[in-house]
Amino acid sequence: MPPARCLSAPQRRASVLLAFVAATAVTLLLHRQVFAGLVPSRLPTMYDNDQLGYLAIVTNVAHGHAAALEPDTLSGINPYSSGYYTAVGLVARVLGIAPVTAWNSVSLLLQIIAFGTLGVSIAVVSRRPWAAVFGPLVMITGCGAWIQTGAWLLPINHQGALWGPFGVLFPQNGETAGLCAIVTGMALLGLALGRPQIPVNLRRLLILAACACAGAAANFQTYGFLTGAYVVSAAVAASALWHWRAARAAVASLVLLLVVVLVGPVVAGVGGTLAALVFGLIPMVPGAVVLVRRIGPAVIAYPLAYAACAAPMILSTLAVRDTPFMKYRVSSNIALGVTSWPTVGASAPLLLLMIAVAVAGIRRGDAIAAGVGTSFPIAWPLVALNDLWGANAEPYRFWIDAHLLGLVLLVLALARLSRPATAIASARRAARAWDPGTRGAHLRREAPESLPAPARGRRRPPVALIAVAALLWAMSLGDVYSYLRDTNIADTWDPGSESSKQIIAAAGEISPADGRLWSTACLDSRRVKILTGAPVARYHLGMAWPDDREAVDRAMQASEARSIDPEVLRGAQVRWVLTNDTCDPALQAPFEKIRTVGDVTLWELSG
Repeated sequence: MPPARCLSAPQRRASVLLAFVAATAVTLLLHRQVFAGLVPSRLPTMYDNDQLGYLAIVTNVAHGHAAALEPDTLSGINPYSSGYYTAVGLVARVLGIAPVTAWNSVSLLLQIIAFGTLGVSIAVVSRRPWAAVFGPLVMITGCGAWIQTGAWLLPINHQGALWGPFGVLFPQNGETAGLCAIVTGMALLGLALGRPQIPVNLRRLLILAACACAGAAANFQTYGFLTGAYVVSAAVAASALWHWRAARAAVASLVLLLVVVLVGPVVAGVGGTLAALVFGLIPMVPGAVVLVRRIGPAVIAYPLAYAACAAPMILSTLAVRDTPFMKYRVSSNIALGVTSWPTVGASAPLLLLMIAVAVAGIRRGDAIAAGVGTSFPIAWPLVALNDLWGANAEPYRFWIDAHLLGLVLLVLALARLSRPATAIASARRAARAWDPGTRGAHLRREAPESLPAPARGRRRPPVALIAVAALLWAMSLGDVYSYLRDTNIADTWDPGSESSKQIIAAAGEISPADGRLWSTACLDSRRVKILTGAPVARYHLGMAWPDDREAVDRAMQASEARSIDPEVLRGAQVRWVLTNDTCDPALQAPFEKIRTVGDVTLWELSG
């Protein structure tokens, strides 16, 4: 039975319910390990070094400290995208909950919203209420790693690895949140452009909201934001080229792509990594120009909204790009490329499906599906192989993020293609999806320029393509099966454990003015920071540096060696020392015992 022309009100309500119930169920399945009863109060220990650094920002804000400082020592500056962590810290402070609980709760909510909204968009665009479940199913899609390695992740070099969406959602950090914001924006954009019956004012609002969501991701995590910029802008630009059959603009885009590859290393050498990544977006400019010329200047309001939401973090990053830390970050991005045969195997299913989507979109007269299908096989390699054209910015992270966003584009395109193809009259209504209301008559005159209406034999949904996509998705489930059975995934740290409570009680309240806290390796100082909120004599090398980095380096080395040297500690501005009585020796002068709680003792270093 063919789908209805549009969903009825009860069908829309059912779609929303199904989408968000499915999103909630999948999210809780993937993150079941963080729950202690009904409270998400635990932190996974796998890959937790970076997460503890980000969580330190949350802890500082929860304790009323500034997020702009190096988070562990509360000195120096923090160039990292900290807008999201500041927001989570404020949630913890306002609600009076632990930083880890706020960390998990906010992230879980964002994932449910993002993939629930995606499910609603799919249902409305496809005009099938039951299709709402496909949005959340993106979360458990793999990259076929189990076929190559028998595990859920695919190692590709000495540091990097590739994995499916569930892997990038696992840490629940700023990257996770930023990608959720972008997915939400893509879902809103797909809804605005996929249902011609939407009133013009509502369409404007949806597109503005989509741009705001995608732009705000810059304040969450830089690489996820830039990946979204490449993937989404390429899809929009290519859709415009197909819609108006702008052959010369398409040739210009290909020429500019060649320019990026050839000139990118020069741009990177002069302006740095960020300049090179921005330069890499110029192949999308001809499509943007076509949009402005055909629709009118009012369309510029959308990228302006995007830029305004992204501006705070972009400007702050530019302000510190010449600092020693930022130069270190750039120089440390070595051997992180994805040019390998395992990467080809992991990329092939999505790339081939996108090419098939492009063919189906062209055959059925759907310019947006054609744009998605033709742009992604270009944008994904462009951003994921950025080490080959000068940017050299952790290519494997771009591959992972683009894989997730590509899957979102795929399901949105398949939702469009699953509808019966429309005739010229409906194609004109779909063309007005681009219209912000300023040049409606002009656009209607040009609507026949868009892809021609399909022949009668091409009006049926591409059943074979959808069946192949379903088969490949089912084959990828081996990845999430391995993920759910991985004991490392299930291992967590509980800030509410008895040992954690002893640390909190022993440390008491230590403010930045009281000096720094230090402990040996018997007590993990990263976790001590999260539990107490006190400034500690350590830092995360790849995140931010304190003012007295060398002195803190010596204190960190002493901690690992369990060497308690008063002079080293004084040099790192340490006044307080926490020891574990079952592991550390009892201290003598110049240390004075303050209190002991269980196995944990707080000492004050005099002088």
